[in-house]
Amino acid sequence: MRPSISAIAIIAALGMGLGTVALGQEKVHRVGWIGDMSGPMQDNYHPIGEALEWYVKELNARGGINGAQVRLSMRDDQLDATRAASHVVELATSEQVNSIWGMSMTRTHIPVYQMAQRHRVPAIAMFSGIKEILPPNPLPYAYSAGHVFEVAGEVSGKLAAQIMKGKGKAVCASIEAPGGVAVCQFTEGAARAGGLDSDTVLFPPPLTEFGAIAQRMIGMKPTILVVHAGSGQNIALIRAVRGAGYDGPILMGSHGLNETPLIKALAGIGEFGRLQIVSRFASPDDSGKELDELRAAAKKYGKREPISTTSIMGWVLGGVMEASLRQCGYPCSGEQLDRVLQNLKVEMGSLLGGPIQLKPNDHYGTTWWRVYEYDEKSQKFRPVSDWLEASSTPTLRKQ
Repeated sequence: MRPSISAIAIIAALGMGLGTVALGQEKVHRVGWIGDMSGPMQDNYHPIGEALEWYVKELNARGGINGAQVRLSMRDDQLDATRAASHVVELATSEQVNSIWGMSMTRTHIPVYQMAQRHRVPAIAMFSGIKEILPPNPLPYAYSAGHVFEVAGEVSGKLAAQIMKGKGKAVCASIEAPGGVAVCQFTEGAARAGGLDSDTVLFPPPLTEFGAIAQRMIGMKPTILVVHAGSGQNIALIRAVRGAGYDGPILMGSHGLNETPLIKALAGIGEFGRLQIVSRFASPDDSGKELDELRAAAKKYGKREPISTTSIMGWVLGGVMEASLRQCGYPCSGEQLDRVLQNLKVEMGSLLGGPIQLKPNDHYGTTWWRVYEYDEKSQKFRPVSDWLEASSTPTLRKQ
């Protein structure tokens, strides 16, 4: 059983200590995090918040940022946009945070961004992102360091066309939300530009039984499925389509991917060789200094299962936060931090295929994506492509 959000916040406060004192005053950077910690998609967001907590604890143990500790205040929005917006107000006023790191589903993003702008604190999404942070006129105080669905859709549509060599039909499946609609529109557009027919099936965010959805998808006669869903939904949907007789390739976006439960759940149905993952982030099975640091932190703080892609998301978020606060200096207001974020470049080492680089007219930047495939012999996900560069200005939307 997972701890409640209040318990997590208390643990975080105790683990981070009192910080340092300068001229008789506590020297602290106060930051916030909002995500679904007890709602229908907690399997996606809990590992992100968990890894961000580890990062902050490790950062503070190293002495913080030039002597200033980082205090992380976490809030649970349960995928409710009104609740998420109210959390921004409370964090910006009562907690006096200078920034919001991490947000939940795309339907919460506009209210969060609008409230963050009103209180002059930047808000940085991770699990997903929306077009309002893309060029040429991104929303003020709004950023993303994760999967912007428009970009992820275009990348996955191009890859589907490559896998099928421009012949066949791609069917995209995602959630009934602005991000889900957008990701499939760009998947379809890019797939069609690559020579494929295409179609889309959308389903409610809380859905867990995919029998009817699977039958509907198979009725469209796909030669490849492109799935953009949450962690538990990925498992249920793949089991349903395999159980209904579809044995073709499945290309899965790693937006909320927890690899270990996926492997365990799908072990009995086989066809791992026809399951591929497209990710903006490294696989947790990859090697590298930054990934080793994350694994060490996971072990230190008692995580029993291996880290996941969602764990990497939280660790990346921590890295961007540290870099921006270091550049901002102390004290750092939300307005000052926003100016830093508009001209920020962060090298992420083994965690990503390239740096995170933000600009005044582009609050997302160029991204790199990689395809992974599960190898049953080694029981690990192995890369089957180089890092693929993607523009922050996708153009192949289905008309």
